[in-house]
Amino acid sequence: MAQELLSSNIDGLFEKMNLDEIQQVLRKMRTEVEKKREDLRVTVGSRYRDLIEAADTITEMKKTAEEVSEHLNSMEDKLGSLKHRQLLGFQTDIYSSEKQKQILGAKKECRILAAQIRLLMELPEIIWKQIEAGSICPAAQIQQLGYHLHTGLSVESGLGGSAANIQNWFPVINQQKVALASFDDIIVKKSTNHLMEIQLTLERATDSCCALLLFRGTDSAQMLSDFLKFRSETMSSIMSQNGIKQQLQSFLQFIVSSFATVHALFVEGFPESKLPQGLLSEKLKATCQPLASPTVQLLSLTPGFIRQLPPIITEFRPSTKEVWTPLPISHIRSEFQKWFHTIRDVIPKELHQLLSCVSHIKTLASLRDLAYNTLQAEPFTNEWSELAHRLFGSDVCLWEELFEPAFVEKISSIIQGKLDHTLDAVQQSIEQNYVNFDLKAWLWAETASDLPQSATSLPNTSGVYMKTRCYMPSVQQLCGLWDQRLAVLREDLAYYQDEKAEDAKLFCPFNKYGKRTKINEALEKCCIQAVHKFVSTLGGKDDNRIMFAMKVTIGMSDLCPQLKLCLDTEQGDEGKSWNSLLEFLRCSALDLFNVWKTDLLASMEQNLESQLQMNSTADTLKFTPMWDEITIQEEAESGNAVQSQIRVPMNPSFPLQQSLFGMCQEINHVGPHAIPKKAQLHLMEDTASSILKCYEKYVSSHSTTLSQAIALQLLFDVRFVGAFLLARDNKLMQEKARNLCESLEGRVDPFDLDVFNPHVQNHVKRAVQRLQFVFGPLLTSDRHAILWAARVANPVGSAKPEAPSVVGLVSSTPRFLSLPLMNQRPPNIDGNNSVNKLAESSSKGDIISVNQRKSKNKVDTAAANATSTARSSAAAFFGAMSSTWGSSIFGGDK
Repeated sequence: MAQELLSSNIDGLFEKMNLDEIQQVLRKMRTEVEKKREDLRVTVGSRYRDLIEAADTITEMKKTAEEVSEHLNSMEDKLGSLKHRQLLGFQTDIYSSEKQKQILGAKKECRILAAQIRLLMELPEIIWKQIEAGSICPAAQIQQLGYHLHTGLSVESGLGGSAANIQNWFPVINQQKVALASFDDIIVKKSTNHLMEIQLTLERATDSCCALLLFRGTDSAQMLSDFLKFRSETMSSIMSQNGIKQQLQSFLQFIVSSFATVHALFVEGFPESKLPQGLLSEKLKATCQPLASPTVQLLSLTPGFIRQLPPIITEFRPSTKEVWTPLPISHIRSEFQKWFHTIRDVIPKELHQLLSCVSHIKTLASLRDLAYNTLQAEPFTNEWSELAHRLFGSDVCLWEELFEPAFVEKISSIIQGKLDHTLDAVQQSIEQNYVNFDLKAWLWAETASDLPQSATSLPNTSGVYMKTRCYMPSVQQLCGLWDQRLAVLREDLAYYQDEKAEDAKLFCPFNKYGKRTKINEALEKCCIQAVHKFVSTLGGKDDNRIMFAMKVTIGMSDLCPQLKLCLDTEQGDEGKSWNSLLEFLRCSALDLFNVWKTDLLASMEQNLESQLQMNSTADTLKFTPMWDEITIQEEAESGNAVQSQIRVPMNPSFPLQQSLFGMCQEINHVGPHAIPKKAQLHLMEDTASSILKCYEKYVSSHSTTLSQAIALQLLFDVRFVGAFLLARDNKLMQEKARNLCESLEGRVDPFDLDVFNPHVQNHVKRAVQRLQFVFGPLLTSDRHAILWAARVANPVGSAKPEAPSVVGLVSSTPRFLSLPLMNQRPPNIDGNNSVNKLAESSSKGDIISVNQRKSKNKVDTAAANATSTARSSAAAFFGAMSSTWGSSIFGGDK
């Protein structure tokens, strides 16, 4: 049945049987398997009992054989004693006393010869046992005894024959010499292997060196050279090990044991030192000197057997070819320095290769702790200073000279690698995010994250704070990536630098944190280089990329607190490196802003120049907004008053308004409240300079065809630019504007100029006051304050200040522009048309007479109170907002 199941075809069973039948077959097969297993257990169990019985039988046979052998030996001894007693049946002749002496002497020689041959035959096995036990020097001594035995048997004559006859009678003598000679290479190899051990003990080193001296017979200088050569070859075995931890530990154990062994074996003559010394000399004295114990005592021989050996064997002691003389310390120091210089060149190179696969500073910290614990556990590290001075002539800082430089260099490499990886990730993020740079839509959108999540939240993490600094989510994400990577780097570095409590009772092999300053300097240097490299790659021709890069550069100082922690770690609160890097970021952001500003001004100049080209009357009408009609009264020659109508410009030209409005739109895209005062001042001055440059170019190219009306409008524009954008202390630009005004005034009739000039000047002031907040992004906060103060102090066209038409300004919020009150029907402002409509509506309003203005300015008490309430509420709102709106990276008002 079992055979049928085993030989059955599985596929055939599934074709012929249903599921129940298949399950029955499966159960049968499992039953058969269990039966086979049981049979196997029974078979093995029965055979095992037979094996145990056979082993017991063999043991009993061995005991029986030993008993038979003992009985035979006993019978042989008794027969011999009967023969000596001349018992009847055993002695046929009666010898004389002399003959008996000869017979006894011959028998004694036979016993001595037999004892030597027996000992010679047993020596190889004894030597093997000594080698297996690791006792190389006793094995070498016993081998020397064997050679001595063979030499004695080779030259000894007795038993009525010569030495040659004895060797012929006993060929085993020469065979044993060959057996003894086979141990030469074994003993030498074992000795060298022991001397090439990584953690060499003093006992094994002394034993192996003594064995080599017995074989080679070299002097002390050659023995020192050979020993250092063997220790150098140990390096190759360490390099072939797997695992950096094992190799590092082996290097340390190798060096410490080499120092200690050289001192213990070869250095002598320092009785005040507690270090072991002169062990090799003592070992040789205990082995080879006449007062040393005989070599026979190393053998486990019975006293009766030893009495059968001749004195030349029982008193044998090995000797060396050269007399052992201790080496002077100068010679030891010279040879050891040469050897150590070789080690000093090899270990750092090998360590660099080992550390090349390490990618975390935490791993380096664990390796350093392993080295610390290894040196702490070594027996002679407490006396390391004395060892180094004795053998090297000066103190040797083992960890600091051989191992720590490679660790510090690897830490710098890891820091640089992680920063490079971060830089690549940040650059990829820039390429993905700068195309979505839309500051205006995000700035005025309200989100739940604008306010702090809780009362304990940091104020510089709220959405309002980010909007005051114009840090878009993409900028926050990118700077957060920098900060996160730096935090991970500092956390990894903390494993190597943070001090841990150590047991003060234990010996301290080296200072774990001695290179903290150097590591911090490397971290600081790598971070500064990474930031410089990052900023150098931010440039581009796309305006969005330039402004995004500027925001990122600004945000690195506010949104990357880990960057500051990576710098100035050793300078306390001075912060020199951080201040230097902060200044670099400020300058880089200003450079990017200047690039954007240059492109913007170039575009504005090109558009303004094209719009100033008035080739026809239609172009001139499109260029000039509505002029104000003013009634003037003059005295005629007859003495009567004569009234006349004049028209004077009251608004800047449309090209100028469109250019300024286009500049404001572009500035609004980058967040005017986050632009520093210094950069905004330069923007304001450069805008004025570009406009005056375009006007100068136009005036110089149309000097002969320039009409008086166009000259008056251009004069109004230049005065408006000077009053609106130029500060009084800017002498150079004021002089330039004044020269251009004089050039334009030369194109106007002097009499008309005297009549028009006061009205033009008043309209310029009105236009500045009216358009101050339309073109507000172009102005600095100080310029806003100056223009506002001038408006309040000297209102144009009225005896007292007009009721303000804007929300009350708060002096503590220089970064937030004032907002004009909206009409109930807000006009549809669209591009440049909004400027034209605003100018036209302003011109209509200015036509109102003085009496109408006075009547209109009279408001009831309730309206005044409502205006005052609205102004105070707005001031309170923006005052509260100012507590979180700080100065920008550029230094606030600097």
